[in-house]
Amino acid sequence: MEVIAERRYQVRGMADLVLRIGKPEPFPDGRNFLCPYEIDGPLTQRRSHFGGVDAVQALLNAVGAATIDLELCEEVVQGLLSLHGQSGELGLPDPLALTRLRSAGTIG
Repeated sequence: MEVIAERRYQVRGMADLVLRIGKPEPFPDGRNFLCPYEIDGPLTQRRSHFGGVDAVQALLNAVGAATIDLELCEEVVQGLLSLHGQSGELGLPDPLALTRLRSAGTIG
């Protein structure tokens, strides 16, 4: 995986948890893209990817999927994760926020 972005979270009393987002790449069929990501923490290790019709959609989908995976990781569940001193803060967009804004008629 060619890493294009990385975020380091502090885990109380343990090694840091690191989120890495990879460069979106075309599927072998050449019609769609996938974007890999990984979570490496003291209690959680996850490697996955998410797809999209183009590189931007794959990237945004991967960030959304990574956000959900982080919210469910053991470091968060146990209340051990922090970002820049903010306990429980992921600093990532809410994957459902756009859907809620559209439903509320705030955006088109």
